[in-house]
Amino acid sequence: MSDQAPVLDPKRTALLVMDFQQDVLRRMPGLEPLVARVQGAIADMRDHGGTIGYVRVAFTEEDWAAIPPGNSVFAQAAQNRMMHHEDPSTAIHAQIIDTATLRGLLSP
Repeated sequence: MSDQAPVLDPKRTALLVMDFQQDVLRRMPGLEPLVARVQGAIADMRDHGGTIGYVRVAFTEEDWAAIPPGNSVFAQAAQNRMMHHEDPSTAIHAQIIDTATLRGLLSP
């Protein structure tokens, strides 16, 4: 095995930052080392011109209505109207996404 990292083509490489939402992270103990590693990975990807994709779980009224009652993962969220897309608890954590990037994501 080589100790060298593979060479990645920034035009074909994306870092997916998934589920780093306010409500998810507030329940995690010892969060600081994880946040620091993700911040470093984001900075490295930006420095090399790669794409960063932020993924979160959040629902609209239509989303809740489309979840089958037998769905073992999301039926409870639908039934209790949890994780609404406008609820601040579903937002990407402020330490993970900077304000300028967030504004860019929300602009038409």
